[in-house]
Amino acid sequence: MAVWALPDYWPCPLEYQKRRVAWSHVLSNGGTKTPKTKRKARHGVKALKEIMAFQKSTQLLIPFAPFACLVKEITHDTLVMEGFRWQWAAVECLQEASEGFLVDVFDSMNLLAIHACCVMVMQKDMQLLFWLMWKFAPVGSFWAMNSLYQTPTMFQQLAGEHTE
Repeated sequence: MAVWALPDYWPCPLEYQKRRVAWSHVLSNGGTKTPKTKRKARHGVKALKEIMAFQKSTQLLIPFAPFACLVKEITHDTLVMEGFRWQWAAVECLQEASEGFLVDVFDSMNLLAIHACCVMVMQKDMQLLFWLMWKFAPVGSFWAMNSLYQTPTMFQQLAGEHTE
């Protein structure tokens, strides 16, 4: 029966190979340094770092291809004209505006949730936000001109309130 032996050029002793110490902890002179224990980050730190990274960046968050497909699908469903085509710059401009609008909506929803002493944004925050936007919209704004929000019954259906 043959005994398995380490070759002479093996960089670490057998005891460290058995323990499977990472190669970065093995020094060139044959000694080892003690591996540092990972400290657990506080709850929410990773999310805050991610938020700060997104706030610093200027890139768009919605991928271009799915957004362009959505725009083309909506255009095809709503327009009667056949062969309507979008320029790349027009879709990019539309994407920039829609992302800005969504960021505004979520920022306002977050303020409403904080005002209600909540940490999570809920559906009722969005319903309240849309109601406030519809109720106090300045003349000529998106909310005042949008036919979806001109009738309170339509808004109540969106908000989940059943009027009978």
